[in-house]
Amino acid sequence: MGSGGPLVETAGSLLATNHGLLPATLNYEEPDPACPIPVNRTNRPLTNPLFLKIAFTEMGQCAALVGRKWE
Repeated sequence: MGSGGPLVETAGSLLATNHGLLPATLNYEEPDPACPIPVNRTNRPLTNPLFLKIAFTEMGQCAALVGRKWE
């Protein structure tokens, strides 16, 4: 992911929260029946103004950020 990955993910989360729209997962075509995780296949409106971003390194460092839409 590299050192800039968490920043890009945070920017994407802030944009999605600001626009109130959860973007679809890119390049997702066929679900795996063995994987019970729901994947967003189309854009959909956000109902929760909060997001959680977790970042970690191979050296054991970890950070978490909780963000919300500014009202």
